[in-house]
Amino acid sequence: KLITHKKYIDVVYESDLLDTHKQAGFIPRICEQLAIPIESLNAISIKTHERPLSERVSNYNELIAELKDSEYAQYVDASQMR
Repeated sequence: KLITHKKYIDVVYESDLLDTHKQAGFIPRICEQLAIPIESLNAISIKTHERPLSERVSNYNELIAELKDSEYAQYVDASQMR
């Protein structure tokens, strides 16, 4: 109820940011929402941690099991889907 009157923009990683083609379509949307001129945007992704997720997420196996039959299964390494 506190934020229903606020403007917002949905950002879904898989739909908006996963690859450069999707990012190109997202840039005008966010610039329009923020009322800023559209400029060429560049960014570098930096891996912040070298340990695999299986070592960092305590319920990793449960998450993989849930993802196996979901629309996000395509984003999980197939070798993890046993």
